[in-house]
Amino acid sequence: MEKNYEDWEADAGTLYELAQRLLPQIPMVQVRLPRVLADRAVAAWERDEEPGMLTQESDEQRTTRHDAGTFALIGQSIEETGVEDGDDVLFKLDAWVLGNALEAADRAGRLDVYSVWAGSMTQPPDIWIHPVREVCSDVEHDVQMSLPASGRIPWEHHQLHGDPDLKPRGI
Repeated sequence: MEKNYEDWEADAGTLYELAQRLLPQIPMVQVRLPRVLADRAVAAWERDEEPGMLTQESDEQRTTRHDAGTFALIGQSIEETGVEDGDDVLFKLDAWVLGNALEAADRAGRLDVYSVWAGSMTQPPDIWIHPVREVCSDVEHDVQMSLPASGRIPWEHHQLHGDPDLKPRGI
């Protein structure tokens, strides 16, 4: 495992270098949201915040504030570039903001990435390796598994743990 961490550290360093090259490019992507979510994002952008200095905040409070800021920036993008399309709104969004939104939802356990990706890929990968926290026989444990493209935990794993109906709690 130690060799893995050495490799991951090197990869992370290269990622940071790569990110510095991507930063000035500011790619925009066209996205679509239901009108109700778009309206809430615009309202967050237009809302007046209470003036004053931030108090000492916890890591959780800072994360919440940053996530809310990302939401408001999405509202700004909708206000500036949004076009109604039936019950939806199409708009251009900075890829950085899109990434922040996806990361925030993933951190909160609110993304079902496998069903979305598996349904949209023209050629899904044979397997994904992903750490999964699940509960087997009332005991929580972390496992690293080869997941099929469906993103579902193979039932053979549940058979080994004596619970064929077990569903993963999150990824």
